[in-house]
Order: sequence, then structure tokens, then C-alpha cells
Amino acid sequence: MAFDAFDEGEGEDETSAREARRVKRMANREALHMAFIEKEVELDTVQENRATFHQYSPMFMLSGLKDVLDWTGIGSLPGIGWVVTICFSVGIFLMLQLSRTNKHLGDSRFILRRVVILLIGTLVEAFVVGVNFLPFETITVLLIFLMDRFMSDKQIERVTEILQMLHRERKVRT
Repeated sequence: MAFDAFDEGEGEDETSAREARRVKRMANREALHMAFIEKEVELDTVQENRATFHQYSPMFMLSGLKDVLDWTGIGSLPGIGWVVTICFSVGIFLMLQLSRTNKHLGDSRFILRRVVILLIGTLVEAFVVGVNFLPFETITVLLIFLMDRFMSDKQIERVTEILQMLHRERKVRT
């Protein structure tokens, strides 16, 4: 009789432990499902905000105008050319900041890379004698555009890999 009471108590512990494991599995499935949905939404957002040539067209037009000024001789004059180059570069920088295409890439490293590329292009255009007739400003904007596209593609690839991993994990658990 004493052993029967002991067996009944142990059976309850085993049942409650089994129930706890079942609840934990359900919670894990729910958390996995929520993570999957969250990553799908992130993927959709990144794909919608991917940089397009159309979004960069104002920066390309401004840099093209600056390069045309260089070809006509106005931007090629030593003192005036420096001022024109710096003013156009500041304008391009402000346009880049105002029309940030992929706001999910707006971390400080990406902004710093944009600034460094624009600064190097501006310094080459303004202070290296004899090369200001080349379209360095347009090439600089093109490099920033390609960097934005590459980083967007890389982020899309990373999110897709996470989604595939979560999908495999979901299949295993169901």
C-alpha cells in the first residue's frame, strides 16, 4: 500500500513533466513561427527599398551638370573649380542623405563609406590638376549607387538564408 501511494505521486510528476515538455515544444514552435514571419516581412521590406537607378537620378543629374561645367571650362579654373566642386559635392551628399533608399542599411558604417567615397572623389576632382575634365563626380555617384545595390543584395541574401534555415527547422519540429 505504501508503494502504491508512492507510485501515484511519481506518475503525477511524470505526467506534469511530460505536459511541461509539450508546452515548451508548443512555445518553441510558436516562437519559430513568429521569427519566420518577422524575417519574411524584413525580406519584403528590403526588396521594396532596394536602390534603383531612378532613385539615384537626381544625384546623377547633379554630378553630370558638374562634369559638364568642368568640360566647358568653368569648373576647370583653379579657384572657381574648387569652389564649384565642393558646392556640388555638398549638394550630392545632402541629396544622398535625404533620399536614402534602403533605410535598413542606414547604419553608421554604410553612411561612413558613402562619405569617404564622396570625399575621395571630391578631393581627386578638386585638387588633382589635369584630371578634372574626367567625369569623377559621376563615377563617384555610380560607385555609391553600386555599393548600395551590393549591400542590399547582400542583405537580401542573408535574410533569405535565415528564412531557409528557419523553414528547415520548422519542418523538423512539425
